[in-house]
Amino acid sequence: MLGWAGDGGIAHFTVADHKDDGTRARNALACAENLANWMPSFNDQHGLGPAHAVCLRIALHSGEFVWNERRGSIHSSDVNFVAHLEHALPVGTIAASREFVNYLPDREKAAFIEAGDFEEHKIFLFARNPEKRDESLRLFKTKQNLKALADECQRFGLEYFGFRRLNAPLPPAENLYESAKSDILIVGLSLASTFHEGRNPVLESLRSASKRNVAIHLLVLDPASIGKGFAEGVHNINTTIQRLANEVSSGRLDPARTFLRKLQSWPHFFGIMIDGDVTGAADVAALVATGRHAVVRMQATIPPESDRSQHFAPLFQFASSAPDSEAIDAYIRGFRHYWHIAEPHSFA
Repeated sequence: MLGWAGDGGIAHFTVADHKDDGTRARNALACAENLANWMPSFNDQHGLGPAHAVCLRIALHSGEFVWNERRGSIHSSDVNFVAHLEHALPVGTIAASREFVNYLPDREKAAFIEAGDFEEHKIFLFARNPEKRDESLRLFKTKQNLKALADECQRFGLEYFGFRRLNAPLPPAENLYESAKSDILIVGLSLASTFHEGRNPVLESLRSASKRNVAIHLLVLDPASIGKGFAEGVHNINTTIQRLANEVSSGRLDPARTFLRKLQSWPHFFGIMIDGDVTGAADVAALVATGRHAVVRMQATIPPESDRSQHFAPLFQFASSAPDSEAIDAYIRGFRHYWHIAEPHSFA
């Protein structure tokens, strides 16, 4: 081992004949495959279920490095590359550069599939099972596309938080609510996490905002439009409506400033908008002129399959208080559009 960094490490492979790159490549591949095959047994032995299982990403490359024995440090563009490649891989994936694969015999090369370019190197993904190779390729491409999406978002003042479950938004949302001066809009599937029972800092922040005369706008899917197969979602939405009615009737949320609407179809994104003038028509320039900067956090949505309600989707938020007006304006108009086409719900 050359060293460890966080929860990962860098290993190099040596043989008696330092020119025997073929043997070193075969040994490295065998080591990677054995480690990957061993992980399910390791997790079983330690009682680690899917939520806590230890997973590996392994990148293989052939190159050069300089070892500073006095400082115990490595200097190498090849080491930097393979570290970047490992980080770019989905969990459970073994990948190799063309420089590495070229040293393998044909029978081993047959277990690789080309995955495109990464930092000016051709990349190949390894799996003995063809279906596993195809799945690894799909996941690798997805992660690469998300990285490109994150880079593109930065150009528009957006911060990319990663690929998260739709019903587990990036905490703490209550910080956003505490900053609200005029209105809050929350668009969600059921808003079950917003109105869950027990200690609930998010709901406490909404109550506090309501006492400051901030208007609370809540938008959920209409349970009647989802379909019978989505029983969990229907139950969560109806539970939210009932708990919200209790909040309003008890006066914890101001009845005159708390509004609920139900959307008949899946929106393109869920999210939160703070001080975005939900019911008005003020453009971004007008908001900025008055010193109000709308805060927008959004998450792409994926309609449910069968009765499954858990889905992963990318989550974004504008990183600055006054980002590019054209970029944020598109999302403000989107949030307003969903609110205006949704069906009002009466608490009476």
